[in-house]
Amino acid sequence: MKLATYKDASRDGQLVVVSRDLSTAHYATGIANTRPVSTGSIVGAGPASNADWSQGYSCIAEKRALETADNGKASTRFMKCGDTLRIEVKGKNGQSVFGAIEQEITPLA
Repeated sequence: MKLATYKDASRDGQLVVVSRDLSTAHYATGIANTRPVSTGSIVGAGPASNADWSQGYSCIAEKRALETADNGKASTRFMKCGDTLRIEVKGKNGQSVFGAIEQEITPLA
């Protein structure tokens, strides 16, 4: 998701979300009510999946939705305390872009 500032009559302009190909933009009102967001911020708003799902999924909800569409019900369970989450992004050359992030799911303190 790309954020930009649309210049208008206000001092700072309006925050907008811009499509990947820069052909469309929509006002981003209420995009982050609990945090300051400005141009250049990175905002997660859904999955960024592999084109080939056999290579993995970006979120459990996405995988469950596809399972439901394919099989009539989801078979992947949601995560629970004690599970380990590992995230790694690899470039076209197969090398890790920023290293793996691995965390155990624990209860809130």
